[in-house]
Amino acid sequence: MAKENKINMGQALFSDRERFEMWFSENWKRTAIISLAAVVAVSVAFGIKNHIEESRAEAASTLAAADTVDALKAALKKHPDSSAAPIAKLRLANMLFDKADYAGAIVYLKEIADASDADVVVKNAAKMNYAKALELTGKTEDAAKAFSAIAATDGVNFSVKSEAAFNAARLYAKLGKTKAALEEIQNISISGNTTGNPMMNVYAESANALKIAIENGEYGKIR
Repeated sequence: MAKENKINMGQALFSDRERFEMWFSENWKRTAIISLAAVVAVSVAFGIKNHIEESRAEAASTLAAADTVDALKAALKKHPDSSAAPIAKLRLANMLFDKADYAGAIVYLKEIADASDADVVVKNAAKMNYAKALELTGKTEDAAKAFSAIAATDGVNFSVKSEAAFNAARLYAKLGKTKAALEEIQNISISGNTTGNPMMNVYAESANALKIAIENGEYGKIR
């Protein structure tokens, strides 16, 4: 009995190690496969991450290097989902403006304005240019509404709001919608303190001159 207890005690002393060694000898292939799979998975993950980063860098570089209308169109076609695409589209729209292709510029400006992931500053610039392009293509009322929408948008800085509101007022007055024009001028006066920004003063002063002209009947009855 004592002998049996001694054997059991000895087995207990090294059974954990032996069990592990026996388990490993029986299962090393499976263990190796699992370990290899884990290494491969990690390698693939890092590989994908590096590929994505390299692809993003390549897309941004390609879009930045494009300096003609055709080159930018080709680059945007190749990298339409790049985070650098909105600013590239804005550059392309500006190039089309220079060529007086306002209808072509509108396409890209609207894409930027409607994009959910575009930078706010880029989007606001696109919206302003979009409204200007509408005016230049003869869509005066649509342009007035577009300018008015910018002036009413939260988060737009006072200078842009003032410019947009003045342009909306100017176009509404041109259309004979003098009441709407006066409302836009009021938006300029309540948009903030204009004393610290010379450009805002310019729009405020121009809007005030327009208000006087409207009240003097130069654009017809107030309606």
